[in-house]
Amino acid sequence: MRKGTIQNTSVTFQCQYSGKENEIVCISGKFSGKYRSLKMQQSSNRPDLWLMRRRPIPTSSIFRYDYLVLDKETNQLLRKETEHIIFPTGTDYHVSDGVLFPPTPPTPIEHTQVRVSVLSASLSPEASATGECYLLTSDERLTVHRALPLEEPDYVNMHRYDVDTLDSFALSAAVVRASGEVVARAHFHGVEMHDLQENVVRPFVSVDERLGIGAVIGSLVLRCVVIYPFVHAGNRHDSLRLHLQSEQFKQFDHTTIDIGHRGIGAQPRSKSCLRRAPIAENTLLGFTKAAELGADYVEFDVQMCRDGALVLHHDLLTPAPHGLLVPVCSLLGSQFLDLQKPQRNTDDESDNLVRVHSSIEFSSTPPSLPEKGSFTDTVYSLAVRDDPVTFEELLKRAPPGLGFDIEIKYASRRWQMENCIRFPERNALIDGVLQAIFDHGGNRRMFFSSFDPDVCMMLQQKQSKYPVFQLSLLGAPFFNSNTDVDHEDTRVSNLDASLHFALHENLSGLIEHTSFILAHPEAAIKIKHEHLHLFTYGMANADMESIRKQIEEIGVDAVISDNLFDVARNLGPSEEEEFSDEETFDAVEVRPVI
Repeated sequence: MRKGTIQNTSVTFQCQYSGKENEIVCISGKFSGKYRSLKMQQSSNRPDLWLMRRRPIPTSSIFRYDYLVLDKETNQLLRKETEHIIFPTGTDYHVSDGVLFPPTPPTPIEHTQVRVSVLSASLSPEASATGECYLLTSDERLTVHRALPLEEPDYVNMHRYDVDTLDSFALSAAVVRASGEVVARAHFHGVEMHDLQENVVRPFVSVDERLGIGAVIGSLVLRCVVIYPFVHAGNRHDSLRLHLQSEQFKQFDHTTIDIGHRGIGAQPRSKSCLRRAPIAENTLLGFTKAAELGADYVEFDVQMCRDGALVLHHDLLTPAPHGLLVPVCSLLGSQFLDLQKPQRNTDDESDNLVRVHSSIEFSSTPPSLPEKGSFTDTVYSLAVRDDPVTFEELLKRAPPGLGFDIEIKYASRRWQMENCIRFPERNALIDGVLQAIFDHGGNRRMFFSSFDPDVCMMLQQKQSKYPVFQLSLLGAPFFNSNTDVDHEDTRVSNLDASLHFALHENLSGLIEHTSFILAHPEAAIKIKHEHLHLFTYGMANADMESIRKQIEEIGVDAVISDNLFDVARNLGPSEEEEFSDEETFDAVEVRPVI
């Protein structure tokens, strides 16, 4: 190269914008030495995807650019997203800027927050016989004026109260007739919410002489959630923290993110199932191999033991000696780790192969595995084991470039009652996870997910650095059989309620079951229209044809898969790119808004 010649990198720009038919997206920056606005090309299969390929940009230099949304006919400027910066290196460079104009995450709360919604309200037959009655709350934020009985629980509209202390919080409700006459009252005080983990049931006490002064004539059931601030020197509100949430998913050179399920794949409970990953789930060995295979993230479940230790385990129960199943939350951290260590079982030769301790052979160097990920081979039914790790150890020892999808496990009230076990209080669990992350997470890419909407809401309120996703039960085969999750909560069992909740709480997106999205592709359109990310999970994500359909026809942003061998290899840029290499870029004269 001659002295003074500027070396260029071929840069491909990509973004997502769901606008109106009369809108176009342009990039504004210093191209070929001149400031100009260049029109991007819109995908014919995915109208929300905009791309501009192979623009020469000076190598190893800072390039600043903006996104403009213009009126197609008049070139009038409608919207502008500024301050995008890249530092291109190498011959080719791909930048995906994700969804344009994402919602701003909220500031981490500084005071205790109380959320309240009404689940039900009912009257005794004697009270109902006196005439039509209504529920009326006295607080302007919790506005309820509906005919009794109230039988459909409202999980979505949780009203917010910021308080200095719980003891200063109080709420009251009245039962009134159509004439406005008060029949009964119910009172609720914040002092009752200390260490609260269940719904609050308060009696309606009569103030009507006909029904008897002081008589209990019905009940009011409230859903109450207390959110305490998470205090940490690294958990501060500034523009960088807010920017990181929207930037995290823009760093990849391919459209769809691949996420390894519990490592390179989950371990099915049934020994007869051949869809078994060759390395045990939730082990450092499995996570390391996932990174080697090119996974962007790995997904795993975090639970809290009785002594506060944070461990990785999917099921709420874990096998123990003598055929017992023990709740993870009832064990000490050391007890749980001892139960998870690989052991030989002399009674079952096949189980012996699956459980054999192999950390000496493979903990430093992952095993050599087949190039093609065929789950029909016998070898895939036998898993190489490794010693378990705590969440803190994983943060410290996992490959630094590997992202984490951290699912916070929380049992439903029904499950806790059936198993006679009390789960850790949500604030204690979430604060423990956040403490470990802010202490040891460094600059690792991470996001949170949970089937428990209250956990998602609390995670989003307590911090603003990491994105939060709501997991959905729609289409899941365990929808009616699994009591781990509260099926009655519409935020996990109804798409419209999930969308309303995600938008209201500023969540980053939804994680839907693959079978639901494949059966209802219109749901994906609905989700993406609200500028939310859409990820999927489920057994179908082990099949490349299913994944291809989700990517090319539906526009899924990420897949959580048990078949990481094939997925990591095939989720790169498609060889049959719909955008031509010989694109021409017309400079657009932007007209300012008058």
